[in-house]
Amino acid sequence: MAGKPYWLRELEEEQTKRLITHGQSAEITDRHREILNQQIPPFWDEAKRAIIEAAEACNLGGVNVVPALRGDNGLQVAVVPSDTNHPHQMIAFELDMQRFRIDAFDANNRTRLNTLHLAVSGGKLALCTDQELRHPSNEGGLADEACEYLLKPILTSYVKEPHYPRQSEYYRSR
Repeated sequence: MAGKPYWLRELEEEQTKRLITHGQSAEITDRHREILNQQIPPFWDEAKRAIIEAAEACNLGGVNVVPALRGDNGLQVAVVPSDTNHPHQMIAFELDMQRFRIDAFDANNRTRLNTLHLAVSGGKLALCTDQELRHPSNEGGLADEACEYLLKPILTSYVKEPHYPRQSEYYRSR
């Protein structure tokens, strides 16, 4: 048998995923640590770019989404109502290379909003929630998947409901 059997690699990757998602990243194999240390920095650059581009392209009525870099491992996004200059919400995205994860925090009170773990699958960088591996659902790859997972739940709360006039308003306008 040449090399390690595929099923043994899969078991090792499952172990790495479990250790990382349970805060025990110090116990992962040296090979997986090497993969993560090599592949996370270019991925994080792409993920920051994807978050910035999504924020700048956001066209939700009533809010502006303003991104700003915070050092090499951080990014902040302000959600600002269109009728004011004061942010309604400040979200900080931070890469934690010791724990191999990206955290999304409310920047005002440091409440964690979301966490995306970085693991290994098929010998490559993979995204992982507490429950499962996440595979890119679109052609954008891991960076776009990370952007969607981290930013979409936050922006979903800003989607406006349509306003329907009450019946009395409807009949008065006719």
